[in-house]
Amino acid sequence: MAITVYTYNDKVLVNNDNGKWLKKAPPPSEVTIGTQVWKNSSLAIDDGGEGITVNDGVYYYTTSAAQRIVNSIPGWHIPSYEEFNTLLNYVGNSATERINALAANSNRWLTPGNDTYGFGMLPNGYYNGDQLQEYDLRAQFLHTYNNVLNNAYYFGRYRFGDYINSINVAGNYKCQVRLIKDS
Repeated sequence: MAITVYTYNDKVLVNNDNGKWLKKAPPPSEVTIGTQVWKNSSLAIDDGGEGITVNDGVYYYTTSAAQRIVNSIPGWHIPSYEEFNTLLNYVGNSATERINALAANSNRWLTPGNDTYGFGMLPNGYYNGDQLQEYDLRAQFLHTYNNVLNNAYYFGRYRFGDYINSINVAGNYKCQVRLIKDS
């Protein structure tokens, strides 16, 4: 029996040679947004070293742990401030438009996004020391600034509005890591 993989209405399906639907294929591990190629899920590797916390299947990294692990992944890197800005400028003009385009359609968000590009962002918060902060309110991803890894972009959805900002996370902060493909 031959198996054929094809796309239909932007969904990946697997069919056999009789044309009968078998199952959905696994989603691609990367998405193209504008001119950039991003991983569509956060980094999830624990090398046993320091600086990694795993909570309910979500991996949080200090800047040093993230750099240690990402250095072993050829063809991918932690995005820069400029690369995140390119993404944000492509997907929308306001914080609300940008979060809607990148956020997963999940009830964990105060207002679910529409995940226009398959980025699949979830509000998994961040760690400050050993304390998980703002779970279900914001996503926070590490990025470099001036070639130094000590910042993170946060995407917050609060009762008083939506916010996106880059903040310094040096020290005890642990955040998620979303990778971008080397150009």
